Amino acid sequence: MPFAATELSHLAAFDRNKHWGSCVIALACLACLAMGDCHAVELAQQSHYEVLRTMGGCLLPTEVVAFRRPFPRTAFREFLCIDDHVSVQILSRAAALRKDPARDTRVFEQSHVAYAAVGLHPHPKKCQRNLHQATLLGADIDGLLNVLVGCWIHVLMYRRPALCILDQCFKDAARHPCDVVVRLSRRTMNELLAVSCIGPLLQTDLRVGWCGELFCMDASPTGAGLCAASVPATAVAELHRFAEQRGYYTKLEAPATATLRELGLETEPTYFDAEAPAPRLEIPLPRSLSEGILYDCCELFHEPRTWSLQHAALGLEVLRIPSSGGSEVRFNDLLQRVVFQELVSLALRGVVRDWHAGPPSVPFCSPYHPALRSAGFTASAPASAELAAARTTLGIRLGLLFCIIAFSGSFFSIEQPGSSLLFTLDCFKRALQCRGQLAEYCYCSFGCACKRSSVWLHNKPWMIDLPRECSCLMRASRFSTAGRFDANKISAFERCCTPSCMCLEVSEFLLQYPLPLVRQLAAGSLAAKSGLCKPFPLSALWGAPAVLESIAEDCMRSDFELYQPRAPHDDPEWIGELADSLPFREVLRYRFAKPNHINILEARMFKTFQKYLALRSPDSRSLSMLDSRVTVGAVAKGRSSSPALVRVLQGTLPYTLGGGLYNGALHVYSAQNRSDGPSRGKAVDPPTKELPLWFTELCQGRTYRFDLVVAAASVPRVAGRWLRLLLLLGGDIETNPGPALRSQRAPRGPLDLRSGFTRGAADRMAKCLDAFKVWVQSELWIPFSVLCSEPGPLALALRGYGLHLYSASFPRYLFVYAITAIQDAFPAYRQLMTPAWQIDKKWQSAEPGECRPVISVPIVQALTTLGLMWRWPRFVGVVLIGFLCMLHPSEYLPLTRGDLILPEDVFSKDRIAYVSVKNPKTARFARRQHCRLEDDSVLRFIEALFGPLPFDGRLYPGSMNTFRSQWNAVMQRLGIPYKKADKGVTPGVLRGSGATHLYLETEDLVKVAWRGRWARQKTVEFYLQEVAAQVVLQSLPPESRARIAGLAEFSSRVVEVYTRGVQPSKHPRSG
Repeated sequence: MPFAATELSHLAAFDRNKHWGSCVIALACLACLAMGDCHAVELAQQSHYEVLRTMGGCLLPTEVVAFRRPFPRTAFREFLCIDDHVSVQILSRAAALRKDPARDTRVFEQSHVAYAAVGLHPHPKKCQRNLHQATLLGADIDGLLNVLVGCWIHVLMYRRPALCILDQCFKDAARHPCDVVVRLSRRTMNELLAVSCIGPLLQTDLRVGWCGELFCMDASPTGAGLCAASVPATAVAELHRFAEQRGYYTKLEAPATATLRELGLETEPTYFDAEAPAPRLEIPLPRSLSEGILYDCCELFHEPRTWSLQHAALGLEVLRIPSSGGSEVRFNDLLQRVVFQELVSLALRGVVRDWHAGPPSVPFCSPYHPALRSAGFTASAPASAELAAARTTLGIRLGLLFCIIAFSGSFFSIEQPGSSLLFTLDCFKRALQCRGQLAEYCYCSFGCACKRSSVWLHNKPWMIDLPRECSCLMRASRFSTAGRFDANKISAFERCCTPSCMCLEVSEFLLQYPLPLVRQLAAGSLAAKSGLCKPFPLSALWGAPAVLESIAEDCMRSDFELYQPRAPHDDPEWIGELADSLPFREVLRYRFAKPNHINILEARMFKTFQKYLALRSPDSRSLSMLDSRVTVGAVAKGRSSSPALVRVLQGTLPYTLGGGLYNGALHVYSAQNRSDGPSRGKAVDPPTKELPLWFTELCQGRTYRFDLVVAAASVPRVAGRWLRLLLLLGGDIETNPGPALRSQRAPRGPLDLRSGFTRGAADRMAKCLDAFKVWVQSELWIPFSVLCSEPGPLALALRGYGLHLYSASFPRYLFVYAITAIQDAFPAYRQLMTPAWQIDKKWQSAEPGECRPVISVPIVQALTTLGLMWRWPRFVGVVLIGFLCMLHPSEYLPLTRGDLILPEDVFSKDRIAYVSVKNPKTARFARRQHCRLEDDSVLRFIEALFGPLPFDGRLYPGSMNTFRSQWNAVMQRLGIPYKKADKGVTPGVLRGSGATHLYLETEDLVKVAWRGRWARQKTVEFYLQEVAAQVVLQSLPPESRARIAGLAEFSSRVVEVYTRGVQPSKHPRSG
């Protein structure tokens, strides 16, 4: 709660200089983290992380081991767990015996410096160095477990596949309360005994090698297949860093999900972690020239060289440029042509990564020569033209030098006091335009006792988040910069400044940069040396438009997302590129003895894979690609919620433990899985793409392009392709150009409750409902609104209405549409209409309906020949689309050119066209549907016929009556019945005819159900059983059969001749 400052004057923490005044509001806080706080652990670990990162140059992104991030590829790895800072350094045996200092030595030296800077003191017993065996974070490294205590789960984490043993244990723990003593079941005791027996095997061997092959496996309902491609072991090790390591909750897929996945349609899984962290966007720095980076940093024209000393303390290579006199080059030496040319050559070669300059501020803000400079006229002034010209030359040469540095892609920073006019020179404005920022920092925010502001011109991303505003709590009593230190001032100065100093000139002391500031700058430069750096935002550029100011403010909000992250279930695109480009070969295939759930079969395939590795490549780490997220998650986690999957994993465990196998799995989409062919009795598909350049360089040990591809995979797929292109071109881009402009919401108007039904069906439902209302008024003599107040009487009324319609010989559809209209008007009554639907079912039994007959391919070919001879090409084109795409008349007659997606429309080399159905009759299956057309001769005919049409032009320009007249004329000429009363063929038979044709060609019910857009496969089975038997061709007279056979024989030639003869300028305008 808030207090007045005077109420807390009795506390030891009260300071008159900070808390004086009755109007000052103060809060009482603890000087430590209270363990009762739910965020205490998070705050402690994050504070520990920031101290080591910003003050000690530790925990670089390429070296830290963190959750859900790729394992570091370097020989040095860092771990941080609350107050424990642990590192692992991989050395050769000779280097370990010589005790050569490595990266770990410097890291812990700097960590002690960082601790001392913030007043922390490491515990002496925890400061362990150069250990070959140790217990780190609860794990025994390079040794057996000494004592098996605590939870078995912690032990099993070091060999996750063995987690599948504890199946009944988890069930018993969930079934019984934790504070109740229960008798363990026999199965639970057996599981605990089994874990105890294999306890010595529950360890991770860090010295196993890598298998020099990349595998892919798949299982179909009938068989399984395994394929492999030769890949260098170094590339496998790099790709293995991105394999699934932790796993996730899994269960058996629903039948519909499994079917869609087999067809290449991935659905968003529900077994991923709800709060899975998004992939981090870390952009690799652009590569240097062939000469490479020879020096990490270089400081010019600033004494004392605090900036260089702190960078060198972190192990960075500092370039020192001597002058002709032997000392380091000074600002005035820039007038010498030799010195200037040497600096320019270093900048042009790009051998220095980070440049800094702190030129003297006297030439541009000297209080002793106030007439030399002004904000309006910086170059020279009449007071001393010769002196001003020399100093202007120095400023111009410095600006030109740093413009070259900026254009060469190096990092740079220039520091000047807040009153300096140096940056108003035009050459520095050019440096600002080359991705730079002009920022003012107050040194009191970094521990300085005096008020001093400094302006920095830089292009370093790690300087953007540094505090700028004054955070001094003693603004009224800042230390004065005049005079000398004496005994009276030392105590006051030490209270205001850290570290304390001896007797020095105050102005001389203030020439140094604050140590906390330069330590953070050095830590950022060290992180850039590792190869990864966050991008420099466009909103931070100097001179940015005013609209970017609001964007910058939004970026400071904690809830603002710099980019839309890629969803966890969306695979990185580089995995698909590997699958499409590597030359996989078949390793094995086999058929299953009996059918089972597809996820069980895929798990059995993984068991076969472990058998193969245990025999051919034991004691190795392997990498495999699977198209089953269930198998990937269960194998990585070690167990599953499905008992059937757990049993398969338990059978796999002997091969995994006995063979010393460590598998990493990558998920690949089913359409790109090359082992799909062998699992279905087919050959392995050849590569469809060339090997990507990033993979070729990765096999050669160069990881830069692969890092760019991984960075591009941090965003969704479509945006990731553009990001990859821009990264390859420029190396670094702006990740957030600004929020989308918000448009004012326009009122939609009332919702059309008839949506979900076609216009004809909605009209028939309304008319049938009106007829039912009339019957209720005439027969039951009660108001219709009163009848609808209860579902029971309404269902009985519908039942009586159905009996009346049947006895009066009315058509059944009047009854069905009346029930459907009631259910649409009263959704809560849907489950209570069983009495009415029972009458409908008995009506169907008494008068079973008949499906429309189907026409076979010869009739369609004869129709095509006759239509083209009669110059009805657009009629023929629409009929072919309706037949091959299995469409209803209400779906293929309203089609426009925009609904027809030809290969040339999307620059595709695949000879496949798609038809978009906007208002499908089977809208309950999907609101937006599409059809696939892949017959090559029909596709060429449609491209020539409909390709030149405008996108809003209809494929068939006539009405439904016109189409029906043309249909009747063709059928009459062919001698085929076409009237419904004669059970003839109508335009509605094209859907069933196309489904029958596809089934006879493939005998694949799953494909027929998907292509025909049926929601349930059972419906397709009933439909084909009833329709396929009603073939028209066999019941026609001999004359009609002969005419159809003759016309069908010439159909392909007529189509080919017409396709060649169509000219875009003479396109027919009618059917």
